[in-house]
Amino acid sequence: MDHWPTLTLGEICTIRSGKSAVYAKTLEHPYKVYGANGVIGSHTESNFDDGFLVGRVGACGFVHRIDEPVWASDNTLTLRVQNPAVCDKSFLGHLLAWLNLARYATKTAQPLLTQAVLRSIPVRLPPLSEQRQIAAILTCLDEVAAVTERVIGQMERVKRGLMQRFLTRGVRHTDFKRTPIGELPSGWDVAPIGCLCRTTSGGTPKRDVAEYYENGSIPWVKTGELGVKYLYGSEERITEEALQHSSAKRLPPNTVLVAMYGATIGKSSILKVEAATNQACCAILCDERRVHHEFLYYVMTWRQADLVRRGMGGAQPNISQQLIREFLIPVPPVEEQRQIAAVLASVDEKLDHERKTLRGYRRLKASLAGSLLTGRMRVREVLESRVPCEHGHLQTGISP
Repeated sequence: MDHWPTLTLGEICTIRSGKSAVYAKTLEHPYKVYGANGVIGSHTESNFDDGFLVGRVGACGFVHRIDEPVWASDNTLTLRVQNPAVCDKSFLGHLLAWLNLARYATKTAQPLLTQAVLRSIPVRLPPLSEQRQIAAILTCLDEVAAVTERVIGQMERVKRGLMQRFLTRGVRHTDFKRTPIGELPSGWDVAPIGCLCRTTSGGTPKRDVAEYYENGSIPWVKTGELGVKYLYGSEERITEEALQHSSAKRLPPNTVLVAMYGATIGKSSILKVEAATNQACCAILCDERRVHHEFLYYVMTWRQADLVRRGMGGAQPNISQQLIREFLIPVPPVEEQRQIAAVLASVDEKLDHERKTLRGYRRLKASLAGSLLTGRMRVREVLESRVPCEHGHLQTGISP
């Protein structure tokens, strides 16, 4: 990259501030209005039509590509390529995203990214032909990631439909009855969790006692870790001594955990290893002769909103162990519970595969962006290495 010239963004782009306006908060008018975070309404007029909008205040550094007339509000900065023969628009978009412009904002209570700072940021530009090749490679990765995101969205909708179907209609039932939690198959029971399972909670060993945490071997789960189906470990571990001097206790595999308060309130997970939890987790230990743990997990996930609503009333929603014990759930025969759980688990396996694929695309994009946009790796090296994708190799439309 020795021959790549160094320029500033101000030399590459015309940079201006957006303008304030009275606008509709709906999309009833022909032109979208952009704030720092994205579309915030609509306007009868436009003031920008080609380039990029960058969040100026608050959500500083967010980059939005613009290919149509819009209204850029005063919370944005507009960037328009001065000379397309010097800088390719698509290349600039990837460069702006990679630069992480938020780090150039003021470190104040209300972060601010100024025109002067944006204009002064140095960048190195490869020849136009190489810019276009770099943009093609990175855009290709964006496109395959977008396809995977759509697949995930479709599968999530299918899963919601299957949960609605199987958790309320069961498997091949024709006779139904009314219950306190809605219409269910006549052969199903309805019962509070406390009549079917044992519940308990955990605790937090004293943070100022190093011996409770250093070289700990026991996984210690916090509510922020809940929401994934299976937990095979935890962010933190505690010691045997910590268990002896706190309310934390060992829980067996297949325990269903529910967050009782905090940001993940109502979310559930299944322990797949022996572990302890903090006091904000309710641990449900199933009597597998009556309730299959995977079936219970899906019921709790499906009825999360109902559970959280029951915990409303204070300044902050709070679900108690007692509330969970009293929470009514459908109870099909155990063999049917297993059948239902198996159907939903098969969808989860496909979802997990697609999410793993998406994370791989994003990691690959981040790695290649850092290498290609700095010249550490050249386009020919990428093409000759035949960068792998989940369904083959990248098809960029360019030749090595």
